[in-house]
Amino acid sequence: MTLGALLPTRRRSLTTRIANRIKRNRHRRAIVTLARLRGSDFAECATRYIREYGNRNVSVLFDSDTGRYVVKDGAEHRFTDPGRLTYYVDGLEARGDRLFEEYLLGAVPFEDGDSVVESGAYDGDFVLALERTGKRVHLTSFEPSPENALTARLNQSARPFLLSAETRQQALWQTTGESMAFHLKVDSADSSLIPIEGAAGTIEVETVRLDAAVPRRRHRLLKLEAEGAEPEVLAGAEGILDQFDYISADLGFERGVRQESTLPQVVNFLLPRGFEVVSVGLPRLVVLFRNCAGGRS
Repeated sequence: MTLGALLPTRRRSLTTRIANRIKRNRHRRAIVTLARLRGSDFAECATRYIREYGNRNVSVLFDSDTGRYVVKDGAEHRFTDPGRLTYYVDGLEARGDRLFEEYLLGAVPFEDGDSVVESGAYDGDFVLALERTGKRVHLTSFEPSPENALTARLNQSARPFLLSAETRQQALWQTTGESMAFHLKVDSADSSLIPIEGAAGTIEVETVRLDAAVPRRRHRLLKLEAEGAEPEVLAGAEGILDQFDYISADLGFERGVRQESTLPQVVNFLLPRGFEVVSVGLPRLVVLFRNCAGGRS
């Protein structure tokens, strides 16, 4: 029997509140400590943090050969920026389940051998969601940042359910061969071709139209995430849109300094081209479109 069980109800409630406050303060101190660390020191502290506040079976290592952090949870998954640690505290399966739900993949009838195209791979976490489908698929990803593109490639290579996979270090846009400033906000994965507030800097990236970058054949899904540049990506995909069965588009409030949603532009673009809205996911504001032209499903 615990001491708490012997205390009167009011006293026990006060004891619980004090214990929770102490835990919150410890949690804040742990976050502050983690923010100061890098490399192996960060990985060691991150493992202790996860063991206390998340999944006790998860650990973090630092791979000095690649400069990446490695989440070990049965399988391995890499991430570039220490600020992304909180996405993995409950383990890789939980991260995959969350992304599977956020991108509404349960409404997509995946089959073995399907082709998936991804705009905005970042570190390649989308493979964790695709793995939840239980199907073996081909994946083509686009990620402008060289650091994140390398991490995505490493994560793709570690997933045997992928029949083939590649991450192209290009920015999907409405033109091909243009050199543009890519505004970096890596800690929150909000880097964009659209000027944004709080960017840590810019790099020059090469643009490519989607209809010039992937073969004209049937694709099960386009995962569209461009941090506010979704209308431009779709404009550059017009010549191949009819080959996609589904489009899962992140249309949250991320466009430019004013942080606007691209929902109106994307819906108005896709509906006249034979797509219909299947589902809407909140609060992230992901919209799943189905190509209903020509009996596709």
